[in-house]
Amino acid sequence: MNLYGFGFSERSGKISNEIGIYSGIKWKIPFGVLNLYYDIFKFPYRTTENSLSSEGNELLFDFVSSPIPKFIIRLRYKYENKEITELIDVDEEIVRRLKQIIRTEFVYDFSENLRLKTRIEYNHFFIKDAGKKEDGFLIFQDLRYVPIKI
Repeated sequence: MNLYGFGFSERSGKISNEIGIYSGIKWKIPFGVLNLYYDIFKFPYRTTENSLSSEGNELLFDFVSSPIPKFIIRLRYKYENKEITELIDVDEEIVRRLKQIIRTEFVYDFSENLRLKTRIEYNHFFIKDAGKKEDGFLIFQDLRYVPIKI
């Protein structure tokens, strides 16, 4: 028993004012591992972040495969549809925000000491009631070199 631990919820910290169902599956298939989860949640009363009750849902699809030795491919899609507080004109209102993230990642271990990692990501945000839309791209290249293992 952990006296200082927190339970699993949409927001970090003490769990209160949240109702929801989280379901996930990890499936090992011949050419990789498929991870899926779906989360649906509701805050029946106001929170510190939202002045009214709010709700939302999330879906994650994550696939990892190693088609050849020392090479890993990861494909990920995350979908979030939740209500947030947004300033529209001069009033704070609860609006629905749609967030979608598509990520591809390639990792190649040249040796125990040298690894190359490439990530390409697309983010899409849309706030329906406010008419706000944002798109973003990320291209990330990482070279990791560990000269001495301790």
